[in-house]
Amino acid sequence: MATAAATTAATDLELELARLFSGDVESLAGQFEIYERLRAHGSVLEVNGDLILTGHGDVRAVLGNPVTFSSARDRSIYGGDIDDLSPAQLAKLHELAGFESGWMNDNDDPVHANMRGLIQFAFTPRRVAQMRETIQSFVDELLTPVDERGEMELVRDLAHPLPLNVICDLLGIGRDRNAEIRAWSDELAVAFDTGHANLDAAYDAYLGFRGLIHELIEHRRDGGDTTDLFGALLNGSPDGTGLSEEQLTGMLVLLLFAGHETTTNLIGNSIIALLNNREQFDRLRDDPSLAAGAVNEFLRHNGSVQSVRRVAVTDAEAGGVPVARGRSVRMLLACANRDPLVFTDPERLDITRSDAAQHVTLGYGIHRCLGAWLARLETEVAVSTLVSRYPAMQLTQAPEMRPMYTMYGPKSVHLQLF
Repeated sequence: MATAAATTAATDLELELARLFSGDVESLAGQFEIYERLRAHGSVLEVNGDLILTGHGDVRAVLGNPVTFSSARDRSIYGGDIDDLSPAQLAKLHELAGFESGWMNDNDDPVHANMRGLIQFAFTPRRVAQMRETIQSFVDELLTPVDERGEMELVRDLAHPLPLNVICDLLGIGRDRNAEIRAWSDELAVAFDTGHANLDAAYDAYLGFRGLIHELIEHRRDGGDTTDLFGALLNGSPDGTGLSEEQLTGMLVLLLFAGHETTTNLIGNSIIALLNNREQFDRLRDDPSLAAGAVNEFLRHNGSVQSVRRVAVTDAEAGGVPVARGRSVRMLLACANRDPLVFTDPERLDITRSDAAQHVTLGYGIHRCLGAWLARLETEVAVSTLVSRYPAMQLTQAPEMRPMYTMYGPKSVHLQLF
């Protein structure tokens, strides 16, 4: 029988986690201390109906078992009281949730495998490696005006525009749409993190994305370029369409959104980690060859995706406890990445850590991040260029973090360069 003290401790942890998941800024700043208390507690908790998993082995076991733990989940969950929604808003919620549920990451095989098969050719390690010069040219272009000022706001000046330029270049989308894509992506990120608490703004962003994709589809079908990734998706099967327009729209929105949002956060988190661990900054500055391996440590130490969910499709077990069919399991990737059973001295940033690649930030199993190699290369080039170009770089004020848990990263990072 649980003691009163143990019950109280569990309740306190559940409340702390609920605040953390809500994007509470104070909780986000102390999340790794919360994880330490979770590990010390030693038992599985339930928060907002989700079974919470924190151990590296438990997380990998669930991620690696898509037959039992499905990626499909209810996207119609609303961040507020659904009774407060007007009929028009409720219709928006159902339409938006239905659209999101068609995304590749929210589907199981064989649907997931078919969709992934149409696009994975663009993200193989060999193909991504060929993009190094293009990525470096984007970085140099973005840093040219920064050189003249001697200061920069990292997110605005590099971390956001770099991956967006790269994915738009892959898809053949002109940079004149970047500002719109950024605004729409920001709203979808909030919706993704909060269960559509920003429903009206998220729906408008969804309509904006749909309108852009429809324009591009019509342009391509009227004789526009069909040699890039967009064209390959549009003409991927003998009947002239690799996907239906609805599926294609969902795929492209996911690429535009996830293809730059997570990398933006990773670049920001990586630079903050280096500046807070100056000996590691100096080590990378003195030996640029460490950059590729360092990215794995950045992903482990403070990645840009902190948690994912799965739903049990049958009665099963997770983390040593029974999981009933239909139960949602939330895996805290950021906690698993600092599991002392796997990583020695896990709180320490070590860019030469030999086992850093064991992190789960990019997923595990069939849903491992499709753009993992691209995100790694973009971060490697961006971080190594910044460190070598501005060896005296320092923070001029504490970074402002976004009030979101799942997709975690800075809103602004102000730097003095010289």
